[in-house]
Amino acid sequence: MARYFFHFRNGETLTPDHHGIEFDSADAALSEACKAAIAMWSELLEQRSEPTQCAFEIADESGNALFVLPFAEVLERCGLRGRPAPPASDLHALLLHTHERAVTARTDVQSGLTSVRHSLAEVRNLLDRLDSCTRLAGDGTSTGATQR
Repeated sequence: MARYFFHFRNGETLTPDHHGIEFDSADAALSEACKAAIAMWSELLEQRSEPTQCAFEIADESGNALFVLPFAEVLERCGLRGRPAPPASDLHALLLHTHERAVTARTDVQSGLTSVRHSLAEVRNLLDRLDSCTRLAGDGTSTGATQR
């Protein structure tokens, strides 16, 4: 097995990989780089970084550059590039639908909590009554019958 190094380029910034990972072949290393690029895509977007400006520069143990894998190429391989963005009206409708679902879910949760609170109050009432009956029975006092 050979060790491969995945140097990460984000625009002009290169972050070297000092540890590397062992693989059976360069193809296996390239395949793993594709998977990593896909996994990193959303993280980069969350960091307000442009994933299409990123790449892995894969090198062997001797430091020889073997491949450069632009993340944009990974996007093309997944068939995502070139698709038109949905119209703003569709996005707006989707946001409204999502908001309505969130409001409905919140209402359902509040209703469920109210129901649970009501049930708990009934249980407490029944337990209090049971406790009173138990105390009365323990005192030797009978309920509902007259003593002679």
